[in-house]
Amino acid sequence: MSLNRWHRRREFVPMLCRLHPGAAKDERSRQVPLMEALARIQDGFSPNYGGNRSIPANRSADIPPEQNCSLFIVNLPPNITTREVLQAIRGCGRIFTTHLMTPEPEKGNKNPAIKITFFEREPASLFYNKCRHNGGFLVPGHPERGHVMWNRVLCAPRRTTVPPHLYNPDESRVVGITGPPGIVNEDTLRVFLDHFMEYELLEVRDISTSAMPTLEYHFGSFRSQAEVFYMAARHHLARFGARAWYRPDPCACP
Repeated sequence: MSLNRWHRRREFVPMLCRLHPGAAKDERSRQVPLMEALARIQDGFSPNYGGNRSIPANRSADIPPEQNCSLFIVNLPPNITTREVLQAIRGCGRIFTTHLMTPEPEKGNKNPAIKITFFEREPASLFYNKCRHNGGFLVPGHPERGHVMWNRVLCAPRRTTVPPHLYNPDESRVVGITGPPGIVNEDTLRVFLDHFMEYELLEVRDISTSAMPTLEYHFGSFRSQAEVFYMAARHHLARFGARAWYRPDPCACP
């Protein structure tokens, strides 16, 4: 199989972060002019937000707060990883996006924080109430308890943001893929992933039960990560005998 086929074909367009991987980082590294900072605040963002505010998915949704699916966890243990945070979430629901933020001591933020958005409001509320009942969010092996709060930038439930005929209740940040050994192996799929997007890969599990290799990819987010891998694999790799499907999110499992 030639990897050049993925470069020549134009039907599937990589995400903007893949086309301009350094844009957000470069934006955050510059001092923000006062008027720009005020414009970001007016749009419902942090004055240091470096993303694209024109994309609807990045803006605060026009919904009542009781429908919000997005939370912040602050005061996390030093050097914590997204994988450790998600491994500490069980029995709640599917994770839509995550974004881990490093400490900013100059702003008084001495510990990492993470933004977590669930697919639906019910699991977000369940997670919030669990943490409140337990005195905070605890990552096994760490003494610090994270403080959970609702995100001021509101995020609507996934089912309300897509047409009913396009809503898929099986969507997940975990994707399974099976196929011929020449395609379904970590080296080949790493090249495939690197071509299409920027991503946070937390884990790859071998779940093969027969001679046909089967791998399970755990991403930090569904949005712009697992969904892109799923669509790209179905679009480009099906002709080579590979099949991709969504797998259950461990955060939704007991």
